[in-house]
Order: sequence, then structure tokens, then C-alpha cells
Amino acid sequence: MNTIERNGNEVAVVYFRTGYVPNQYDDTAWRARRILERSRACCCPDIGTQLAGTKKVQQQLASSDALISSRGFSATTAARLQQTFTTMFSLDEGDDGDKVVQKALANPSEYVLKPQREGGGGNNLYDEDIVQFFGSNERGVERTDHAAFILMHRLQPPPIWNVPMHPSTIPHPELCVGELGVFGAYVRCGTDMIFNSCCGHLLRSKDARCPDSGVISGEALLDSPCLVEKPTKTRTQA
Repeated sequence: MNTIERNGNEVAVVYFRTGYVPNQYDDTAWRARRILERSRACCCPDIGTQLAGTKKVQQQLASSDALISSRGFSATTAARLQQTFTTMFSLDEGDDGDKVVQKALANPSEYVLKPQREGGGGNNLYDEDIVQFFGSNERGVERTDHAAFILMHRLQPPPIWNVPMHPSTIPHPELCVGELGVFGAYVRCGTDMIFNSCCGHLLRSKDARCPDSGVISGEALLDSPCLVEKPTKTRTQA
């Protein structure tokens, strides 16, 4: 926690470097988090923002009911927004969850299985790992373990030729795919929005054969986008 004084007012900022996975919380940590959330300190992230990073909450936020009721969008606008979202499937207990499992087993390469954690870093499951995960239920894994995951349609970006620069290796062309992330920053007090702005971007490129895209894990490299102006079509004159 950092505390500064500005214009005679004390400002405290809490920046969380831990508390992003369940095993990082015990009774003492929960009590500390409760005190911080109830204080006047600026929490980065606050509990609402942190929960929005979990896949189960994202599934609910992406639903048409949430877009219309909580965000106030019209049905038409909500439908247009949903076209930009990938499909998320719940694995809750019941017939619907069983159908989702069968869908994943029939075409595992079309999906990615994600736990309630942010980012990849080896946490996500692909291809044969999905088959093994669901097959483990026959060996005694409880359905509640499955319900903690979300099945998502897997994005298939078009591969392009790139030249990754690795330490101590000779650069050579490889088929790569990129992932462009946009940074945003916002500050709010209760429900009042004070600041909300786009602050930059990050492009990661990786081997097209590699499922994960973490830079820290060494699977991806930082890259720079090359913007190419789309040629305008000219009308042929008779």
C-alpha cells in the first residue's frame, strides 16, 4: 500500500500482487481483504473488477440479459455486441452440462477449457488434454470439479510468416499467430465513473503450433503491429 498527500488530502492505493487464485487466501488473507475493500483506499483491482476477470462472471456479463438490464443497451445493440464475443458454455451439473461435455469430446480442437483464472500460463486445456480431463470423470473426479471450468470456442487466427528473435538462436521465418491486447484504465467512486480511457496496446506473437501465448512463460514474444492501409476500390468506367 502506498499513501501520498495531494492538495491536503491523503490518498492510499492498494496494488494487489497476490490474491488471484483460491490457494492464496486463508482466513487471515480474507480478513485483510475485507478490511481493504471496506476502507477508503483505492484498490487495484477492487473486488468487482477482479471478479470480472473470472470466466464464470464473464459468461454472465456477456449474456443478453446482463447487457440490457445492467448496462442499459437496447436489444439491437446487445445483439451486435454479442457478435464480437466468443461463445462460452457452462459445465454445471445436469443434462445441459452433459451435452456440453459431449460437444467438446466430439471436436476438442474447436474448443478451449478454461478454469476460473486470468490468462493462460499453462492453466488452459486444449485438444487431447480436454479429452483426458473429461475422461477422468470415469476414474472418480466429481462433477463439481468440472463446474469450475468454462468451455469456450477456440479462436483460430490466420497464421502469417514472421521472424521471431530468440536469444542465442539464429532468426529464421516461422508461421506465427498474434494476439493484440488493449490496455484500459478507469477510476470510479461507487457507481460514479471518474476516468475511463484506452491507454495503449500489447501485441504478442507465437509459433502457430503453440496453444498458449504467455510472454513470461516463454511461449510468445513481444511484437509491434504493422498497419497497412486497405486499398480503396475504384469504380471501372465504361
